[in-house]
This record gives sequence, structure tokens and C-alpha cells, in this order.
Amino acid sequence: MTQNTMAQIRNLDEVKGSGSRRGFFWLALIVVLAVVAAIFLVAYYSAEKSDEEFESGVRQEMRGIVISRANDVNNWIKGLLEQTARFTNSGVIKDFAMGVDELGDSVTVLLHPSSSAQAQPNSDREQPAELSDINLLQSYLSNFVAYSEFNFGGMLNSRGELYISTDPAYESLDSRQRGLAHEVVQSGEAKFGLARTDSARGLLLELYTPIVSLARNEKGEFNVVAVLYLTLSISPKLNEMFNLDGYSNQGYAVHLLQKRGENWQQVAFRQDRVRDMAPITVGADGNIDFALRESVAEGGKKVYSQGSKAHDLDWWVLWELDYAQARIALDSKIRDIYILCSLASLALVLLVSVIWRWFISMERSNTLAKFQELFAVIDEQKKLLDSINGNIADPISLTDTKGIFRYVNQAFADAFGRDINTIPGMDTSAVCGFDTAKRLNSSDQHVLMTGESVTTNEMIWLQSKRHYFQIAKSPLRDADNSTITGIVAVYRDVTQLVETEERSHRMVQQTVDALVRAIEQVDPFLGGHSRIMGEAARMIGTALNLSPKDISTIETAATLSQIGKMFVPRDVLSKPGALTPEEKKIMEQHVEHTVKVLERIEFDLPVLEAISQMNEKLDGSGYPKGLHDKEISIHARVLSVANAFAAMARPRSYRPAMDAETVLSIMDKQSGTYDAQVVEVLRQVLRTPAGEKLVATVASSKPV
Repeated sequence: MTQNTMAQIRNLDEVKGSGSRRGFFWLALIVVLAVVAAIFLVAYYSAEKSDEEFESGVRQEMRGIVISRANDVNNWIKGLLEQTARFTNSGVIKDFAMGVDELGDSVTVLLHPSSSAQAQPNSDREQPAELSDINLLQSYLSNFVAYSEFNFGGMLNSRGELYISTDPAYESLDSRQRGLAHEVVQSGEAKFGLARTDSARGLLLELYTPIVSLARNEKGEFNVVAVLYLTLSISPKLNEMFNLDGYSNQGYAVHLLQKRGENWQQVAFRQDRVRDMAPITVGADGNIDFALRESVAEGGKKVYSQGSKAHDLDWWVLWELDYAQARIALDSKIRDIYILCSLASLALVLLVSVIWRWFISMERSNTLAKFQELFAVIDEQKKLLDSINGNIADPISLTDTKGIFRYVNQAFADAFGRDINTIPGMDTSAVCGFDTAKRLNSSDQHVLMTGESVTTNEMIWLQSKRHYFQIAKSPLRDADNSTITGIVAVYRDVTQLVETEERSHRMVQQTVDALVRAIEQVDPFLGGHSRIMGEAARMIGTALNLSPKDISTIETAATLSQIGKMFVPRDVLSKPGALTPEEKKIMEQHVEHTVKVLERIEFDLPVLEAISQMNEKLDGSGYPKGLHDKEISIHARVLSVANAFAAMARPRSYRPAMDAETVLSIMDKQSGTYDAQVVEVLRQVLRTPAGEKLVATVASSKPV
């Protein structure tokens, strides 16, 4: 397409996008977007305000409820303390407790009076006065427990020993209970234990109240001479206080929580049990702030919750409101707001669309006339391009992004044996065949994805004859040079060049085969050795994921690596024992002999380099140049291991064949000679079916 045609297209684009049409379009679009944005912005702020007002109302309502319920708990606890104080402040109780405390270790007389009497049958010692009063005090305590809310009571001395209880079977307290009693003796203040589960009485609350002496001590203080221990079944009272009173059908629930050290527990009074729960954050004022959380009772359920602490206990009253149920009305209101905004926006868009269609129809006739004029110019330019491409000897094609031919020149039609008029509209498979199309489409995808030109070499069968093409593909872009609309491909026939290279390669291979046959004629051991070494090297190279070119290098080098040994004296080459230094130098010259024989052959591969380095060692002690480590190519390192394996695994006239594990063990120990990675890959290869077959072939070969 000429520059004149491109100018015509750009002029048409300017006609379409200029003037009142472009200005009206952008103005209308900006106005519509601004109005729609304003509508949804108002809807958003309205929804946010409704949400804030809703949560504020829920917070205030829940705050009043939890404070009220926490006060109920506080008043109940206060009543329990007042009942207990009337009993502990009795002079009779204090006097008795003082007497017991003065007994010290002799309190066992009160605990087991019958056993004490039996131990001293003839004793004239009088029993303590407290022993005679214990039945009276037992009666006082039983009456107090019976007429109060408590279900068990007991008195402990200042050392935590229980000497009176309302249940004779209850003889002592555990270490936790004695620890709480000790805290009461030290502080002189009543203390509640945490709620716990009792198998017989359900949920129990423990109360430890100090009983002080009647008289002050030398410091002017009252000594704690005993502790009143009481237990109370709390489930009935909690169920009474926390009755939801019709709140449950509104999604409300109330829970009682307690804290044991760093662990939180739910006092499930309706199930008469205490269960562990996830920690919950407490505010600076000691209360649980209003927030959206997971439900304490139903994990994963979202609820609004707020809690208040009971003053005298590590208890919190937590009030919950089901999130989904509470927001039903609010979510419906917010949804209605957005629906109304969407309808208003849709009406606005429809109105602008009608106006826009009317405006477009006013310019359609003018635009159509401009296109007709442009199409005439394009058709004229196409005819000119067809005449030029028709005289080009190389096949040329234009395909769209879907692989459909849109244009081919006469050379392309002649090469593929088709009528030039039938190809446009066909895809690559229909013109070239499925397998060929699959290869060609791969390079098409590269051009489409990267936007870069690519050159590939492909073999294509045309009219029952094999052809080799060098195909150069370039992207075709639109007028703005931004979008790829197709691919232009130029096919250069390089069949004659490829066939010449193949003949050259065959000649090299024939030369290699002739040299191998010459080796076998001079020394059959070298021929068999080269084949086994080549097979082992090929398997190692494949396992190392080397390229086909690298593997071909290794195989060829392995086959030819022993040629130089034909020039080594027979008595040195076949000597069964260790070589003398002079003989060793003669043997090492086989590398130079090999290079001299092969240096005039063009391999197109680093075969000579691999052969000359295969006797080098990683520690630099090899020959002929004493190379170190990475100075030795990967080809030579593979050949070194394969050569050692073939030499040691084959039987000799003066020794049997070594098994594969022995060979590998020897190479493992010579880490300065062989590449450890290559040795490990050989070990893995020999464990495969193909490797096991190679080992069997080597072991069964005749001694040489």
C-alpha cells in the first residue's frame, strides 16, 4: 500500500473524528459519567450514613442492656456477701474460730475425735472446750446454709484445714482451694473462685470469707483466724437473671464469660458446664467494647457484641445480636437506594444514546461517500501491488491473525500447485496439510505474541517432492501502527543448499565409519571399547538434558577418541602391569596422534576439543595440558567418565570384569579426577532398563 493510500486513510480518520461529532461525543460522555458518578456518590454516602446510624443505635441499646445485666450480677453478689457477713460477724462464730486457731496442730482432735480417744483410753486429760462446742457450731453452719442460697458450707483454720462442714463426706480441699483460702487469710478480704462444673450439683460458685478475731493484735489489727468456705449452685439464678424476655426472636443472645489467668471460658449455665473459648479483647475500662465479632456460642457466626464486667468477680456479661438478622431492614433499604440509582443512570444513558444515534445518522451519508472514494483508490493501489508481487520469484503470503490467507502472489500459488484465486479464504491446514500447518502456526503465534519478526527453517512436501524453505515472517500493523492485523511471510527455497550440506555430512560420517573400521582391524578391543563408551556417553548426555548438538558431539568424539592408540606400540598398549614413566609418556601421545588424524575433517562440532580434553583431570593432573575444573568442557567430562566405565567394566585377559557398583565406587573415591555430578548421573542411568542392558552387554563381552 503506497504512502498516498495511507494518507487517504489518515485523512478519512480525521474526517470521522473531527468537528462537531467528536466534540459532542466527548462532551456527552463526560456529562454522563459525571452525572452517574454523582448519583452513585450520593447513594454511597446515604448508605454509609444509614449504616453508621444503625450501628450507633445498636451500640446504645446494647450498652444499656449489658450494664443493667451486669448490675443485676453485682447486686446478687453483694447480697451473697451480706448474708455471709452476718454469719461471720457473729461473736459466737468468732470466739469458736479463735479457740480452734489456738489449738494449732492439735486441731486433729476436732477432725477425728473418736480416733484420738481410742489412742489414749486411760488418759485423764480433759478434752478441749472447742470439742464440746463443735456440735453446736455444726448446727449453726447447717442452719445458715439451709436458709441461704448456698448448698454447702465448711470452716477452715488459718492453715487451710477443714474442721467443720455440712457434708461429713467432704473431708478436705484440693490444692487450688487451699491456695484461695490462703489468699483470703493473707488479704483479709472475701474472695470468689471461678465458676466450675460439679458432676452432682452442676455449675458451682465458691466463696471464701475471712473470720477475724474479736480482739486486736499488738499491731492494732484483727487476725484472720478462720475461713468460711461456701459453694453455691448458680445455674438457676443465672437462668433467672439472664432470661431474654422475648429478645431471642429478635436475634439477641446473652453469655456469661470468665477469665482464668490468660484463658477465657464461657459459663454455659443453660448446659451446666464451663467450656474454653477464644480470647476476647477487653477495653481500658475493663469492659468489652462494642464490635462485630464471631459468636461465642456459634463459631463462624457474625454478631454485634458488647460486654460489661461484674465488679467483684472476673465475670463479664456479653450481649450478642445476630448480624444478618439485625441488618435485614437496613440491607433492604441500602439495596433500594442502589437500585433507584441504577435505574436513574440507565435512563440517562438511554437518553444520551438516542441523541447520539440521531447525530450519527446526520453524518452517515457524508461518511459513506468518503469511503467509496477511498475504496476506489485502494483498489487501484492493490492492482499495482499485485503486478509487482507477481514478478517476484519468492513465494509471498499474507494471513490474518486467525491463520486465514488473505493474499498470495503467483510464485506462492505455483509452488503449492494451486490456483491463485482459490487460496484466499483458506486456512493453512487446507493449503499445506495438517502437520505442516501445525509447524507454521507455531511461528505465527510467536509473531502475534511478541510483535517481532521471526525466521524459521521448515521442510515442506510440495507436489510429492521435499523442499526446504527459509521463511521470514513479519507483523502487518494497522494505520496507527498499534495493532497487528496479519502476518506477511516470504518463503526462500533453500533446498539445494540443504541437500549440499547433507551430502557433506554424509561424507564426514562415512569418513568416521572408515576410521572406526580401521581401528577394529588394528585392535578389536579399541573398537568394542569405543562403542560401549559412546553408548554410555550418549545415555549420560541425555540424562543431563544436553542439547542434540552436544549429544552428537559426545557420540562422535567417543567413537573416534581411540584412533590415536593405533600409533602406540603394541607392547605398551597391551602391557598388563603398570607403565613406566617413559611408557606412560608414550601412551599419553595418543591424544596428539588422534588430533593429527582428525584435524583436517570439518565436523561442524567441537569434536576435537572434546577428544583432546577427555584425559584431563579436575585437579589439573591430567594430560595433555593439565586443565583444571571448569576449564574442561562438559563434553570431555562426560567422555572421561564413560571412558573409565568402559575400560574397568570390560573383562581383560589378566583380570575379570568389574561390576558396575565397584566401578562407580572407584570413581567416587577419585573426586579429583572425575566430575561427581556426571558420576552420579551414570549411577542413575545404569539403574534404568537400558542401563542394565548395557551393563549385561559389557560383562558378557570376551576378555581382551
